[in-house]
Amino acid sequence: EPIADFENPPDGMHIGDVQNRTYHPEDAEYIDDPSNLNILYAILTHQHPDQTIRLIESLYEPGHEFVIHVDGKEISDETY
Repeated sequence: EPIADFENPPDGMHIGDVQNRTYHPEDAEYIDDPSNLNILYAILTHQHPDQTIRLIESLYEPGHEFVIHVDGKEISDETY
């Protein structure tokens, strides 16, 4: 099966069709009901947990899932 990308679009398709959202492949499956759409958010946070909680609360819809990585900074001596 041929691979299509920005450098090699399918025959009869122009990249502007994709950018303007007018290209709809014939064999594609589309979601009729947005409630059937599940979204996974991956969040990387360092500090300010209250802001992270606000972000999650603003994005939350039933069926959405979140993966949250709290990145702790390593404490080390200055090297310069």
